[in-house]
Amino acid sequence: MEGICRLGVYENALARAIKNFKYHHSITVGNVLGDMLAEVLTEQKWFDQIEALCPVPIHWTRRIDRGFNQSQLLAERISVSTRLPVIKLLKRTKPTLRQVGLSPSARKENLKDAFILRPLWPVTGTKICLVDDIMTTGSTLFEAARTLLDDKADEVFATVLAKADHIAGSIG
Repeated sequence: MEGICRLGVYENALARAIKNFKYHHSITVGNVLGDMLAEVLTEQKWFDQIEALCPVPIHWTRRIDRGFNQSQLLAERISVSTRLPVIKLLKRTKPTLRQVGLSPSARKENLKDAFILRPLWPVTGTKICLVDDIMTTGSTLFEAARTLLDDKADEVFATVLAKADHIAGSIG
């Protein structure tokens, strides 16, 4: 992965806002967070290289349970400000366990081969920015990026609302 940017650390007010958005269907909060994340994204030195936004997919069973994919909504909101297209390049192939509480190695194993490329979207030579809500160990983003790179994407970047505090340092 070429670069990752984040809005902040997953704690205090930001953590509460993300939980409100993700688990209590507060779309208004999600829109505000998306606008803030778009601003941070456009400040990255690599922003001008990005050709499209790709939300990290959730499995269809989780989408039914939650009612929406928070990463898709964030990507759509970021697109409004940046004018970058949102393309659902990836599909979640299996209903993985929730990552909360899993060790780093268990997270990686949980996500092994969890994504496939949707066949209608060629990615060869493209520069994609993955969009997700929270990064803890990076297992989800790195597995999604691996899938895109294996299909010959040129470069993969990522943007997230928050990183867990133990990896709060800036990446990219």
